[in-house]
Amino acid sequence: MNKNETQEKKILAIFRAAKEPLSPSQVWLRYNQPDTPLTSIRRGITDLTVYGGRLVKTRIKTIGPFGKPECNWVSI
Repeated sequence: MNKNETQEKKILAIFRAAKEPLSPSQVWLRYNQPDTPLTSIRRGITDLTVYGGRLVKTRIKTIGPFGKPECNWVSI
């Protein structure tokens, strides 16, 4: 298992535990590893959506840490 697969498992577990739509920055805050860049979380979410079919992008948006709207995803 490579590092990306392990990261994706953690990201998916966060979505399943939350049972609500989450933005990448919300996942990053729950990820609990400050050395992991937000862009890695975004990549993991994309991989789980496009290639894994485990997440679905919603129409819900929340304001992220940089004041910009972020899309939210849910696990399926």
